[in-house]
Amino acid sequence: MNFLARGALLLLCAATPAFAGDVPETSDAPPPPLVAAPAAPAATAAPPAAAAPAGPAVSPSAVATPAAVAPTRSPIGAAASNASSPVSAPAPLPAPAAPACESPGEIAARVHYERAVRAELESRLGDASAEAQATLDAARAGPFADAARAMLERLRSRDASWEAARGTVSHRVELVTTATVIGIYSGALASVASGAGSQATAGLLMLGAGAGLGISLGASAGQVVPAADPPMLALGSGFGTFAALAGTYLGNSSGNLAGPVLGAELGGAMLGLGASHLFAMTGGDAASAQLGAVLGGAIPTLLFAAADNDSRGWAATALIGASVGTVLFPAVNQELRWSRSRWNLVGLGAGVGALFGAGILVLGNVSAETPVLLGLAGGVVAGASVAALLSGGLDADEPRTSSTALLELRPDDGLRLGSVWAALSPVQTQRRPGERSEGLALRALDARF
Repeated sequence: MNFLARGALLLLCAATPAFAGDVPETSDAPPPPLVAAPAAPAATAAPPAAAAPAGPAVSPSAVATPAAVAPTRSPIGAAASNASSPVSAPAPLPAPAAPACESPGEIAARVHYERAVRAELESRLGDASAEAQATLDAARAGPFADAARAMLERLRSRDASWEAARGTVSHRVELVTTATVIGIYSGALASVASGAGSQATAGLLMLGAGAGLGISLGASAGQVVPAADPPMLALGSGFGTFAALAGTYLGNSSGNLAGPVLGAELGGAMLGLGASHLFAMTGGDAASAQLGAVLGGAIPTLLFAAADNDSRGWAATALIGASVGTVLFPAVNQELRWSRSRWNLVGLGAGVGALFGAGILVLGNVSAETPVLLGLAGGVVAGASVAALLSGGLDADEPRTSSTALLELRPDDGLRLGSVWAALSPVQTQRRPGERSEGLALRALDARF
């Protein structure tokens, strides 16, 4: 009976529209007959000679294969066969693409290269060069390595053209002129220190001038003279003289002071010239150091004298203030990036402000010492501030290669000052599981060889 019921069910499925729809509508041929797969063996098998229902004869060649039958749309047909079904399986979905995976070095290279692109667009060529080099240091074979190398070549070509303009003849002429003047000044101090007569004094002056002229010409022959060398040479000579005079005043020294002044002046000149090369200073750095020495020594001294004009501490105040200003102003210029022309105009504004302050005091018939000193200090500050605000179009300093540390050591440029803000970076520390603390890290030295 089971076999007869299965055969009737197959005939019923063959007569449904789902199976009839497999034959094209434009054809009058009857639908291909379906052959049921042999049933699975049961516990009580049916007699093999059982009569089957009447139906068309089926030949082996007329059996439909799965490749020749379209997918069925009837659930009855899907349940009709348990072994082989004419329904084709759906096409497999494409395998998902492997997720992009970057190593920590490639992630750092991506960050540095994005900073380099932003810095180049903002005309911060030094920062762009440093970030491009950091990109290569993070991943030399990464996806951004070729672009970083191309950027470095482009920036170096700009630096080469700038070096051609940076070491112009005018800088060498200024260096030779400054050295010659310092030589004459040193000859005069030597004459006073030795108590020489008129003929010896003339000889010492000639010797000093010749030494300054000859040494500067010979040392700068065929060399690129940085823009910072002449002002730093002059600053060192002047600061050495001032330091010697302030020291002898504070120490109540008596006698001939020309000898100590001569030694301090020559030593200061050498230190200034060495600092220009050691820290790879720009013209703006040198001009800021000059102005820092003047303003750092003048303003605190005026304020100190206005508060206590009977003490001898004004000399110590001037010496300390000048020393701090000489170092502080170039450090600030690492962030300001003002040019030498702008710093010179700021110094000019300070002098004009002092003149206006004194003029206003004279016109107001002010003769008391304290208001005069305060008025001079206020005029200096006001004049320098106004000049700094009005000289915004003159702030194109020489390109510099900034680092991510306070000091940068390179074999070609030596030791140079870095950026304070770039040297600071946020950090997170984990003392205990689940407990994190945030802070700032300061990178002091970045050495590359």
